[in-house]
Amino acid sequence: MCRSSESPLDRIMSGLRDLPGWVAEQPAGQIGHVIIKSREIIDRTEALAADATRRFEKAGGYKADGFVGMISWLRVNGKLSGPAAAERIEVAHQLNELPRNEEALARGEIG
Repeated sequence: MCRSSESPLDRIMSGLRDLPGWVAEQPAGQIGHVIIKSREIIDRTEALAADATRRFEKAGGYKADGFVGMISWLRVNGKLSGPAAAERIEVAHQLNELPRNEEALARGEIG
């Protein structure tokens, strides 16, 4: 059940908890659709995360947690390797420079 106090992220996490059981019940012939929709969700989530990363970095939000930069913040809080954290930050910067790509990523048209 969805509560008005739940954030969209809470609702997504709730859905993700239910997803493995639902996927297990799907006929084998429908699994391809599950994969395609899962990739679309991942791409849209990455677009949102890139925008949030860019905004958080610009605001210096990582400093409030005692970090000197976004890479170290993402390594700890995003549970990423250094190169993976750097890649996410680079994507965030590139999407800022290429708004049409950001829009296409957010719509799930590109990955």
